[in-house]
Amino acid sequence: MVKSFWPRRITIGAVFIMLLLSGCGNSSSEQNVTEDPEDIESLTDATPVTADEYGKYIEKQLSDVIAEQLNIDDAEVETVVSDDLVVQEVTIDTGAYGVSEDDKDNLIKQIKVLCGNDVSITFGQDKGEAPYMSDYEVLWDELRNSYPYLPCLEDKGIDVDEIYDRYAEKTKDITKEDDFYGMLQNMLAELQNFAHLNIASPEDYASLYNIFVNDDYYRETERTYYEIVTDPKLSKRYKILESSEQFVQDTQEQFPDVFMQYIADCKALYIKIPSFHYELVDRDSNIVYEGLEKYPDAENIIFDITLNGGGSDGYWMENLVAPFGGTYEFGYRSFFKSTPLINKYYADSESKPVSELSDAPEWASELGLDRYYTNTWTLSEEDFDGEIIDRDIKKWVLISNRVYSASEKFVCFCKATGWATLVGTKTSGDGLGPTPVMLLLPDSGLLIRFSGNVGENPDGSINAVAGTNPDIMCIKDETPLDRCLEEIRNK
Repeated sequence: MVKSFWPRRITIGAVFIMLLLSGCGNSSSEQNVTEDPEDIESLTDATPVTADEYGKYIEKQLSDVIAEQLNIDDAEVETVVSDDLVVQEVTIDTGAYGVSEDDKDNLIKQIKVLCGNDVSITFGQDKGEAPYMSDYEVLWDELRNSYPYLPCLEDKGIDVDEIYDRYAEKTKDITKEDDFYGMLQNMLAELQNFAHLNIASPEDYASLYNIFVNDDYYRETERTYYEIVTDPKLSKRYKILESSEQFVQDTQEQFPDVFMQYIADCKALYIKIPSFHYELVDRDSNIVYEGLEKYPDAENIIFDITLNGGGSDGYWMENLVAPFGGTYEFGYRSFFKSTPLINKYYADSESKPVSELSDAPEWASELGLDRYYTNTWTLSEEDFDGEIIDRDIKKWVLISNRVYSASEKFVCFCKATGWATLVGTKTSGDGLGPTPVMLLLPDSGLLIRFSGNVGENPDGSINAVAGTNPDIMCIKDETPLDRCLEEIRNK
């Protein structure tokens, strides 16, 4: 888009400026324009143009072009114009936005097309003494207004106000985007990255792009995510994927293959799954079939997700649950604050006022949550195109405090429906909710993510705080696998 924009914009702009105002550039015959202000008046039927008026016009034109070229909201441009309407100097201020040498070279060429080869061009980045302070305040305004978990962090002993004050001082001295990015990483880590609170890395962005742009289904059904992932104001550190296939292949290589082992004395097929990452759904689609075909005597199947930090719900629904058939219904309530940012993402949630609930949890008002919705999931073998496994197999799922996000939702599903017996230790939670919301910081174009809702456990506790307890708890110095095998042997 940028490459095609420049020739079109410059051609139209150059012709219009030379005909309407004249004199932009030096007085050589190569410019092919009249130098007499009286000719301008005759062409436009207007009063003669002054150097000041001409300068303001050029500044506006260049500002628009530069802003479009660099994908930023605005660029301040100042000019020095002689009395005979020759642009002598152009000064460009892009604020906190860093301009690469390639961008500078391209802009210089385009400016000289408009203003002549003799024009002096200067690039500056002076947006006051604290160029990233505005983004910092935007972030904290949304954390206080839309992120529901600050009181939970304070209950955990984290001094939120102290963190804000300390990093505000650091922000005042930051002049480069890389430093601001690193500072935000450190600050959000001090907030424990709680409930998906993080700054998107280039790798995170590539995955988001692959989901919300390259996947036809999500592109159409999740338009809010699509729009922010394709926003032209995004930082240039977030690169658009050149090849979805190559990205998927590279991602798959980063995660180890699913590990499989048969434990003969327990007639148990053990399957260790490192991640439910979106890009692994297709790769691992046959793991259950392959395992049971290789070990036909298996009477137990053990899914080990103790080190699984989540990914896509589609992984466990399609690859683990669906092959065994059956129909299951799984539901929970989710609460959130009604703010402009949150409402963009939850507009279709069919939410209702918390005030209408007779059994609203106490923490809903304590966290300032004024809306809720009931999310009901129905998994039916009628919607599954694959082969249904017609065998009576006991299912076990091993869990730990590393289980989080989509793997947590799988655990909640197992707990609610009895699909599998949970063995291990308490999980880390934050699985009862939709995809985290995203906040685009307007000046830097950096992308912040966090859970915008609070999911409620069946016992009324906050899922992101309390997690989920196993059906069978490990004792001291016992691994979830050891405990599970002991249970199988004792049956």
